[in-house]
Formats: sequence, structure tokens, C-alpha cells
Amino acid sequence: MLKRVTLESFLKSSIMSCIIFICVGSFSDDLVAQTGSHAGATTSPLTSFWFRSPDEIKAIRELLKEGKHQDAVDMSNQFIQMLQNSREDDDVKLYFGYNALCAAHTSNNSPQDAVEACSKAVSIFPGKWQAYNNRGTAYYTNGDFQKASDDYKQALAFGLKIENIKNLIQHNIDLVKLQIPQG
Repeated sequence: MLKRVTLESFLKSSIMSCIIFICVGSFSDDLVAQTGSHAGATTSPLTSFWFRSPDEIKAIRELLKEGKHQDAVDMSNQFIQMLQNSREDDDVKLYFGYNALCAAHTSNNSPQDAVEACSKAVSIFPGKWQAYNNRGTAYYTNGDFQKASDDYKQALAFGLKIENIKNLIQHNIDLVKLQIPQG
């Protein structure tokens, strides 16, 4: 018999999964594989990933780690606004910004806002797994398990080349399966 996972326990085990993905989006699979990241089969998502990212994204990630969720939302919005106001056409940074905003909103218990931010990231780079995974977590926290499952599966399709990432996304898929009644 499958055990139901409470929303609180899922959030505790998954928010960091969402957070660690905010800074991976623009790099090739080869570069990501060479970053020294560590992921494996665990009972909760790993929280140790080291990737290069804009300094603003690193600062947002630190705010999230410190539990300063609203500050992370504010900094993400400022970063996105700065990019939109600049003449610099940098979709990579904008993807990072929206993905960070998604993670910040999810950790701040604003899943609808998180879904909106992740959807913007997906529209910038539809072939990247990170925003799909983060949006899946936002859907999950909002109780929309089928949409969460769909996004996790899409993330898995794009993240299959990297074994560690595949394992992390599969973990999320397995968690959401516990919430969907089996026919």
C-alpha cells in the first residue's frame, strides 16, 4: 500500500529541489555534467549543487536557503525588471530570473504566482527541464497533482541525458504518484 505524503512533508523535501534548479538552465548538458554536482537516490531531494550563474541568482538562492522567501521574491522581481529595462538582450539571464522567481514564489507559498513565473521561463527556453520541474513543484504545492505529474514527465524528457538529473526528476514523479489515486 502506498503511503500518502502530506503537503508539509513534500514541501520540506521538495522546496530545495526546486531551489537548486534555478541556476542550471542555460548551460550545455556537458557543462552541467562537469560541475561536480552530486545527486543520487535518496528519500529527499539533494540540496548540494554547484553551478555557475549570475551573481543575482546566487544571492536569491542564498535568501531562499536562509528562509527569507519574500526577500527572494523581491530580489527576483528586481532582477527581472533590471533585465527588462536594459538594452541587453539576454534570454539566459531572463530565464534564470523567472526560474528563480518561480522557486521564490513556491517557497513563499504562492503557487499560482510560481506557475506564472515558471511558464514565462518555459516560454523563453521550452527545451530546458528546470522550469518544468519547478512548475511541477508549484502545481504540486497547489494540489494539482496531474499537472505536476505532466510537468515532471516533461522535465524528465528534457533531462534524460544526465543520470543525476534523471534520478532527481524521477524522485519527484514518484512523489506525485503517491498523491494520484490509482485506478
